[in-house]
Amino acid sequence: MFESNDEIIVQRRLFRLQSARGGCLTFMETMKSLRRVGLAAAALVLASGAYGQIGRVWTFDELAKKADAIVVGEARQTIETARTTHPELKPGFPVVQWETSFRVLTIFKGAEQVGAMIRLKHFSPDWSHIQGGLINGGGSLTVAAGQDYLLFLARRDADLYEPVSGQTFPGQSLKEVPPADR
Repeated sequence: MFESNDEIIVQRRLFRLQSARGGCLTFMETMKSLRRVGLAAAALVLASGAYGQIGRVWTFDELAKKADAIVVGEARQTIETARTTHPELKPGFPVVQWETSFRVLTIFKGAEQVGAMIRLKHFSPDWSHIQGGLINGGGSLTVAAGQDYLLFLARRDADLYEPVSGQTFPGQSLKEVPPADR
């Protein structure tokens, strides 16, 4: 797509320059025009890639197979537990470690190990210690107290879990569900 659009732009600019001069372009004029078009195309490509992430989309079957527990839980409270560096990305950048507690409403997998309450460990960028921006830093969770979620979890300790999809893209392991009539 870029090649055909670039070619059209180059042809139009060259034609305008030729028409304005009443003849042919010099080699240097042609190279300057091509350089400008090339720089513009490179800027577009780089700008569109700045929001990309290195990751993959997990299927429902992959999440279910890898999960130690699959539950529907009501988010209760999120508390800050530490300030550290990202555990999966290298080089690590400053993050805030959070634990969100959930009241378990339904258990689909892992009934023998899941209690009435579980804790989910997750991270978000520590913007107070990050200078400038952050590219390819993964994602973070935003959990609303009182909201129900479908959770695909990997067990870490008694009632402590982490997202099955990992800490870089945790949102794939947590799906908001409409509230049920209780």
